[in-house]
Amino acid sequence: MILSNKSNLSAINDKFNFFHDGILKGIEVISGCKPLLNWPWEPKKSFNSNEDELVAVFYHVQNFNYVRLKINHYNYNWPNEPYNRMISIQAPQAVEILDSITSFVGKDISSIGFSLYDDLIECYIIYHEDHNLWSEENSIRRTLFRAPRIRLIEQ
Repeated sequence: MILSNKSNLSAINDKFNFFHDGILKGIEVISGCKPLLNWPWEPKKSFNSNEDELVAVFYHVQNFNYVRLKINHYNYNWPNEPYNRMISIQAPQAVEILDSITSFVGKDISSIGFSLYDDLIECYIIYHEDHNLWSEENSIRRTLFRAPRIRLIEQ
């Protein structure tokens, strides 16, 4: 299922129960940077040697990256989901990725949800530092990433 507008965000949050009690099994972040010899609009360059070609390489920084979250989650559609249900959240054009995003791997999830942020969909996490005092007052909300389109796959 594809998240691409405000109309289906609350339905998705409700369907998956905000991924409450899920476990973040893995996070994959792939850079959008790639090596180039010339800009696409420039004529192709020719080189006298392999070394000349290597010296001419520069890195073009894309303004997006690919992000995938893998979540083990069964606490929705109770009691119909298997205990080992895996949900994949994929964002092929993610921006504003939290620099500490991988620190959440293996942690219990209080909530992961989606909201609209300008023209982008925000994927956020709510967690608690102290597991003995779970309450709304000590909840911490962090944006994991934003993207124009997010895909969810139930496995």
